[in-house]
Amino acid sequence: MLYDQIRYAELVRKLYRLRHLLTQKDHPDIGSRVGYPKYSKQFYRIKKKLQEEGILDKQGKFVDSLKNLWLVELPLHAKKKQIKTLGHNIPYSVFLAAAFDSPRKMGELSKDLNFNRMGVYKAVAKLKKAELVAKENSKISVNIDERIHRWLLRYIELCKTEVDTTSNISALFNTVPAYISGPQAYYMLNYEPGRPAGPADMIIMTYKPFLGFWESVIRQVRYFKDYPKMIDVKVAKATDEIVWIDRLPYSKKAKATVGV
Repeated sequence: MLYDQIRYAELVRKLYRLRHLLTQKDHPDIGSRVGYPKYSKQFYRIKKKLQEEGILDKQGKFVDSLKNLWLVELPLHAKKKQIKTLGHNIPYSVFLAAAFDSPRKMGELSKDLNFNRMGVYKAVAKLKKAELVAKENSKISVNIDERIHRWLLRYIELCKTEVDTTSNISALFNTVPAYISGPQAYYMLNYEPGRPAGPADMIIMTYKPFLGFWESVIRQVRYFKDYPKMIDVKVAKATDEIVWIDRLPYSKKAKATVGV
């Protein structure tokens, strides 16, 4: 998810600047060059995470994509405390919801994002301390003058461009929380002998603050506009279970019929 990538943004920038070494088959120990002890297990765990996130490829080389290059720029647009705060699920989701539609009531965000109320309140306190949001009574709004707000909106637009170019929709699901349900998810998780290969009707389940975004995506992004079957957008269920396959999230409880 993008918040994981944000958490490691400073390391990603260092790895990008050392990308000429990453291309060498027998390159020197990179971990020690980016501030970790030589042959650090922690560094290799993070490196594996960055491979899972599509920042590095299977050989450990930097993946030169639009969104990755913009991620490299994040430390130039955000303070360290802002990067640290947004590198976690709840603060990131709260900030993203406020970025799409400000101001937002904290109590509503708890319900709309399926987060514990206390978790949301703590996240808002951290966001406020990092100068990412302003709080007035029970409402929060993003500080639109903060460069990281503009950076995030630009990142989302680059994800759309990348999907139009590569048809790899995982970038969008990694950036704006959502998952796939309906027949498409059911058939991905349940093999049926003899069933013709190909796409099926799809339901994108997302959280209330992100409904408008995903509705615009299926209207504007070529992959979804050209999708040969029906696509609908609905509000995610708190009881749903998500399974990741090929970097895409699917509902474990999806049905073969056009329900959820």
